[in-house]
This record gives sequence, structure tokens and C-alpha cells, in this order.
Amino acid sequence: MKVLRIGRLLGWVLFCLGVAMLIPLAISFCYHGEGDRVALLGSALITAGTGAAAVLAGRRVQGEMTVRESFAAVTLSWLLMALFGTLPFVLSGQVPAFTDALFESMSGFTTTGSSILTQPSALSRGVGFWRCFTHFVGGFGIVLFALVILPMMGAGGMSLFRAEAAGPIAEKLTPRLKDTVRILLIVYLSLNVACAALLWLFGMDLYDAVAHSFGTIATGGFSTRDTSIATFASPAIEWVITVFMLLSGINFTLYYILVRKRDWRAVLRDGELRLFLGLFVAATVLIGILLIGELGWEWSRALRASAFQVASLFTTAGFATEDYNLWPSFAGLTLVGLMVVGGMAGSTSGGLKTIRLGMVLAILRKVLRRTLQPQAISPARFGGRTLGNELILDVMALVGFYFCFWGISTLYLAWQGCAFDEAVAGVTACLSNAGPGLGRMGPMGNYAHLGADIKLLLTADMLLGRLEFLTVLVVFSRHFWRR
Repeated sequence: MKVLRIGRLLGWVLFCLGVAMLIPLAISFCYHGEGDRVALLGSALITAGTGAAAVLAGRRVQGEMTVRESFAAVTLSWLLMALFGTLPFVLSGQVPAFTDALFESMSGFTTTGSSILTQPSALSRGVGFWRCFTHFVGGFGIVLFALVILPMMGAGGMSLFRAEAAGPIAEKLTPRLKDTVRILLIVYLSLNVACAALLWLFGMDLYDAVAHSFGTIATGGFSTRDTSIATFASPAIEWVITVFMLLSGINFTLYYILVRKRDWRAVLRDGELRLFLGLFVAATVLIGILLIGELGWEWSRALRASAFQVASLFTTAGFATEDYNLWPSFAGLTLVGLMVVGGMAGSTSGGLKTIRLGMVLAILRKVLRRTLQPQAISPARFGGRTLGNELILDVMALVGFYFCFWGISTLYLAWQGCAFDEAVAGVTACLSNAGPGLGRMGPMGNYAHLGADIKLLLTADMLLGRLEFLTVLVVFSRHFWRR
């Protein structure tokens, strides 16, 4: 494994990140600085300069990246992004504690949306824009951006793509990997532009519209306002964000099939899409009925609030229009369950992914049939596909890793004095990259009251959830470092 070859890629990632920091700097100039220009410029120079030095140090290394190098590069890329992403917060003095800044930075890049800020509106425009912009960068993955401009990777690029891409299936849409990434990037940018335009049309100013489009399409959930989307008190804005959160929770490859191949029948036949939409409708109707029956809400308000919060937590976006801590307890439990499931594979959503839920249900059906008919041959099938033993093993392993880390983290939070429901929901929100939990970590609260050790643990949970455990765990296993 060539350290300099990994360092060269990491250098390109940091250089691109440093250049990206110039965008919030430009926003700061548009809003007359507000005292953050020096911090943003210094952050950009430090990040880009470090990246350029790493690129120069590894410029003579030849050959393509190996699979092991790709896994190491992905894990280190996210760690370095989070570390250097703290610079605008720390240098500006707006989030002076490093642990808090790291938590906020990791939450942004992993599109988690959990926050230690009690008043996001108090941030300067430049730093506030950087905070939301981390969603945009992390939603698509800075590594995939790097793939577009790094032809040096060759066949090793596919290993990096598989290591970074979310979901159990990471395949190329086209023969050339760079073309695949460009297609996905076009889909991602198109959704961002359309969402921002509609939010601006329905009453947000341009700054808020762009910032909230980052959180919507990347399913991140950072808001520029203290009470999230509830601040705007606009049904039109709520419906726009609801629709785009759902669109962002759908596998992006389906858009390619629909637009480029015009095969809408193949899209409608997709088993994961049908399960995803079915769960959304069922949860929306169920919670809506609870709000009407137990809280006496009008049906229009109940439907809008239920659809928004179900879409928000199912796709792991994490925006809020209501304090669902005040809803019936069964509604809160349903929302936490949806966080665990998450959106579709190949989307910007977190969680275990809907396709894995479908696979687990198919495996359970197979076990039941085999119990009743031991001699019958009954393969597990989902979405028209037969699940092979290797895929079944991978799915069950990831589900096992998820609940293993979920259990350890929950017990630690409970041991440190957190209420049990807060510990359960808070850990679920971070592992699934969903943002708000319950109680003081709920939609109208934050994570500021937690100790530094808990914040670091939840920061690690965000990274594990974003890279779906195996990418990170493989790098830290002793077998990885053996020749």
C-alpha cells in the first residue's frame, strides 16, 4: 500500500475543499463581511495549501489505486474533511470549542443535521452558509467530485466508488465511471436548483432558499433559522420541501432510467421504490389519524404536518415544522423506526436503507417457509431478484453492525445520565444520519448540553453510519494492514 499515493488523493480532496471555502467567503462579501472574512479566507488558504503540499509530495508515485488504498482513502477523506471543516467555526470564534466544531462539521458533511447550536441565526452569513454548504458537499460525496477530475485513478476508481457510495449496490450506469459520476452529479445539481428556485418563489429570500435546498436535497437538515422550517409558517414551503425530500430519498439511478432511457415501466416495477412509497403513505396516514383523533387537529394541518415529518425523518433530512415530542408516543416511536430504515439505496438518505428492509423481510419469509416445508426449495426474493447467500450474509452483517454500535452507544449515553428515550433516539439519529431525536435532542432542542465524550462518540457514530460501517471497520482491522 503506497502512502504517498493515498496522500496525493487526500491532497486533491483538501485542495477542492479549500477552493469550495471561497464560496462562503464570497457570500460574506455580499453581506458586508460581518467579521468573518479573515476566518474564511484563512480557512481556505490553510486547507488548499495543505492539499497542494500533499499533491506535490505524491506527484511521482505511479500506478492505480488498489482496493485497500481506496478504502483507506475514503475513510481518511471524511475524517480530514470534518477536521478542516472546523476551521471557519473555530477561527471566526463562533464555535470556539473544538469538540463542538468537530461535531457540527461532521454532522454537516455526513448530512446528519444534529447540531450543538442553540441559535443558528446568530452565525454570520458567511459561516452560516458554510455550515449549510457542508451538506451540499457531503451529500454527493467529495470523493465522487474528485473522481470527475482525477483520471489518474483508472480501474482503482471503481473501488473508491464502491467504498464511498451508499447502499448495498454500487454499480456503474455507463461503461466509463467518470460518465456515471457526471450523470449522478447532474441529477443532484438539478434537484438543488429546482428546490431553491421554488423556495425562493414561495417566499424565502435567496440566501435562505439556497441554504435550505442544500439541506433538503442532501437530506441533511441544517437550517439558518432557530426553529427550522416552522419559522416560515408557510404551507407552500412545507409542501415543496416535503416533495423534494421524498425525491432525494429515491435512488438517483431511477432518474437516469426515467429521463435518459424513458423506461418508466422499469421504474414503477422497482421493488424498493414501491416499498419506500408504501411505507411513506402508511406512516403519514397513521400519524395523521393520531393527530386528528388524539390532538383534535384539522385534517389539513394533520396531513401536512404528518407528511412533512414522515418525509423528513424517513429520508433522514431532519427538518421540523412541529415539536413531535408533544405528539402521541406511538407517533414518536414510528418516526424513530423510520429513521432506522432510511431512504433508498443510491440516494442521499442515511439509515439502513429501504432495500435492506425488503431483503430482511424476504429472508424471514424464506426461513418461515423452510420451517413449514423443510424439503421445499424456496429462495429468498426481493424486487424480482433472487438473493444469493453472499448478499444475504452482507445484509445481515451490516444490520448486525448497526445494532451492535447502536446498543453500545445507547448504553453509554444512559450510563452518563441521559434519559433512556433520549439516548435511544439520539444514537439512532446519529447512526442513521437523521439529525433530531427526542426530548432535549428533539426537533426544538439540540445536542449542546451533552458532555465532550458523548459528542465525540456521536461524531464517530455519524461517520460509521455515513460510510455504512464496513468501510471504516475494515481500515481499522489488523488484517487490513498485513501484507
